[in-house]
Parts: sequence; structure tokens; C-alpha cells
Amino acid sequence: MNPTELEASTFPVVLMLFRGAAFPRQLVVISGICPFFPPFPMANDASNKPIKVIRFRGISASIFRNEAAKGDKPFYKVAIQRTFRQGNDYRTTNSFSRDDLPIVRLLAEEAWHFVLTSESDGASD
Repeated sequence: MNPTELEASTFPVVLMLFRGAAFPRQLVVISGICPFFPPFPMANDASNKPIKVIRFRGISASIFRNEAAKGDKPFYKVAIQRTFRQGNDYRTTNSFSRDDLPIVRLLAEEAWHFVLTSESDGASD
């Protein structure tokens, strides 16, 4: 596979790795490329794409920035979904098993921190 084919067949991803026993407080975020999970399916055009996607173990939190009216402060929405393979196709769902819930909580917490930081950065402008 040449580099052009590799770039065309991969998607951006942010992986979260745990360090130590107190993993909720010691989270490492690594940016990279993942050939397995397509971007959020609602992202059809540039105005509808998430501004950040946080992924871990097949679960992703997509953060969207919205504006109600010109001059108003932007507001943020977060969509959490799980990607799974059915046959040769990849599918998504917003239903989670018992073992997925701790990951959902961590992704929601990371998304919440990102939104708070984004809002505070926007307030200083």
C-alpha cells in the first residue's frame, strides 16, 4: 500500500490511554490515524462536522459547536456512540452495555472539560 492509499483509507482519531490505578485522574490523550472507525455519520458537510472527537475502545464522543444567532455565544452539543462490526460492515449505536458505561463516563467527562475550556477561551475574546 503506498502512502496515498493509506491517507485515503484512514480517519483521524484521538485515543485515550489509562496510566496507573487512579486512571480517571491520569488520562493521556494521543492523536493519530485509525483505519477502523469512520467519522461520525452525521458529518456530511463542513458546517456539520464535529470540532473534536474523543475515542476509546470503539466508543466515541463527538463535540459539535453551534451558534443560535450572529453575535450570540456559541453552544456545544456532545454525541456519544459505539462502533461495532456486523459481518463486513461497521455500524454504530447509542446503546451501551454494562462494561461500556465506565468508558462512556470518562468520554463524557473529557468532552465536558473540552467544552468548559472552549467556553472560557471564547469568553476572553
